[in-house]
Amino acid sequence: MTMKKLLILSISLTLISNSFSLTNCDISENYEDFITIEKARYNDKEYLIKRVVEATNNACFSELVNNNLAYIDHLLTNFSSILKNYKGKEFSMNKEFGNSLKELYKVNLGIDPEEKLLRAQGAMYFLMRNNNNLKLMIKSEYERNKNYLPFVLAGT
Repeated sequence: MTMKKLLILSISLTLISNSFSLTNCDISENYEDFITIEKARYNDKEYLIKRVVEATNNACFSELVNNNLAYIDHLLTNFSSILKNYKGKEFSMNKEFGNSLKELYKVNLGIDPEEKLLRAQGAMYFLMRNNNNLKLMIKSEYERNKNYLPFVLAGT
């Protein structure tokens, strides 16, 4: 399967699943059912701790959430700034990802579909890792939120 077909398939599945979830199950109205936020203090600084917990109700998304707690926590922790700036005015991560995808088309990633996907993931990681706009966005988000974060970003 070519990279273009994989991309089209991914987009199609996303649109189908989004259509299904919008008509039958809106998880965005129920974040409080599986995300907790607690205020904590360390060395005279206050910060917030976000945790993903098991959904105790029988909502349409409960099984999905309960079977993927670690993954959902990882997404909420690591991708919230990227999603917030996906089509942002100051930073457009959508544009950055699109430009990186175009670079992937220039590279021969192999023939085997599974191997090709793994190589594409690795190549995309390195393309984005070296992306100056992504670095600027992360630093900007850090500066905006540093009073609430339980860590210090080195080099700032």
